[in-house]
Amino acid sequence: MVATGTVAELTDTYLRIEQRVKGNTESKEFTLVSPASVHVGDKVKVAYTEKDGSNVAGSVTKVIKRAVKRTVPPGKARPAR
Repeated sequence: MVATGTVAELTDTYLRIEQRVKGNTESKEFTLVSPASVHVGDKVKVAYTEKDGSNVAGSVTKVIKRAVKRTVPPGKARPAR
């Protein structure tokens, strides 16, 4: 399973993210197999499995926003050909 959200709390063995679901903020907790190289406030994608009633994170990846390249500045029309 996969979850995406913002890191709210982080230790070497524990991760809690907050995610927006239908306008509400929900928390999801994970047990870390190895320390994650992310920081509180980072947006992350967590691949996890459920084991003995807890969520075990297999990988934690920082989500990087890609900039949208604009060819025409906002409010300016393209020249006619």
